[in-house]
Amino acid sequence: MRKYFLLSAAALMIATNANAGTGYAEVTANATIEYVSQMECSDLSFGKILLINDGQPISLTRHSSEDANDQTPNILSVSGSGLASCTLQGATISDFDIENKVELYLASGEILNLSIYRDEISGDTISFSSQLSSTDFPLDGEYTGSFTVFVTY
Repeated sequence: MRKYFLLSAAALMIATNANAGTGYAEVTANATIEYVSQMECSDLSFGKILLINDGQPISLTRHSSEDANDQTPNILSVSGSGLASCTLQGATISDFDIENKVELYLASGEILNLSIYRDEISGDTISFSSQLSSTDFPLDGEYTGSFTVFVTY
C-alpha cells in the first residue's frame, strides 16, 4: 500500500510541474536627444553687504523689475550689486526653468542660501529675482556658487 501511495505522490508532483507555464515579453526602449544652445548670462552679484554685528541671520531680496532691495534691519548698506539676466541671441524665449534653491559657499565651508524666482521674459532675454539668506549670523568673506537656467524657445 505504501508503494502505491509513494507512486501516486510522485505522479502528482510530476503532473503539477507539467502544468507550470512559461511567459515572455518584449520591452521597447527609446530615447530622445535634443541639442541645446548656450546662453550668455550676466553674473548675479549681491555686492558688498555691510552688517551690524548683532548675531542675527540676514535676508536680502533683489527684484529685477525694481532698483530697491528688501532686507533685514541688520543690513546697513549694499553696494556694487548687479542683477542677472540671460540672453539667447536670435531666439524668442517662450518659457524658462531654474534651480530655485542654491547654496553659496565661503572657503571655510560656511553657507548662504540663495533662492531664485521666475521673473520675466522679454524676447530673447530672461530675468529673475533672488533672495540671499542665512540661518545663522554669517561669517565675513566672499561666498560663491552657481545655478543652471533652462529655456524653451
